[in-house]
Amino acid sequence: MDKIDKTEPHVFESLKKTIPENKFCVDCGATPAQWASATFGIFLCLGCAGKHRGLGVHVSFVRSTSLDRWDDKQIQHMKLGGNKRFLDHFKGQTFSSLKDKYESDFAIDYKEKLKIEVLESLGITEDTIREKIDLDPQLNRFRSATGIGSSDFMPTQVKKERSCCLIL
Repeated sequence: MDKIDKTEPHVFESLKKTIPENKFCVDCGATPAQWASATFGIFLCLGCAGKHRGLGVHVSFVRSTSLDRWDDKQIQHMKLGGNKRFLDHFKGQTFSSLKDKYESDFAIDYKEKLKIEVLESLGITEDTIREKIDLDPQLNRFRSATGIGSSDFMPTQVKKERSCCLIL
C-alpha cells in the first residue's frame, strides 16, 4: 500500500478545515489535535494519544499527523471517520473510563462499520479478503491447528469468542 510522505500533512489540515470538530481532541477538547487514532478515524491531543497508546494497538492504533507515515487505508479511516461522526455515534453514551469506552461493544461496532466502509471504498471485497487468507501459509497453518476458516476473519463478523484478528 502506498504511504504518504511524512512531510505532507496537507491531508490532515484539509480534514481539520472541512470538519471543525477535527481541530480539537475528541476525548478532552484540547488543541492542537496533532495525533490521531487510525482505528477510529479520530483526532487526539498529545496527552490523550498517550492514553490511547496505553490501551494497546489492538484497541486504538495511534499515529502523529505530522511525524508518522500513513498508508492509504489509515488515511481513508480518517477521511470516512472524523471527530464529528465519532461524537455523533457516541452521543448520550457514558463510560466510567477511557478503557471502558474504547473496548465497549458500542466502540467495537463503530470501528467494525468504519473498517467495512474503508475496505469497500478501496475496492477490497470479501472475496479478496478470503483469497488473501487462503493464500497466506501462516494463516493456513493457524487455521488447520485451530479449525478456524477464512469466514471467521471477515470484517462483517465480530467474533467475541475468539481473540484473533486479521489486519489487512
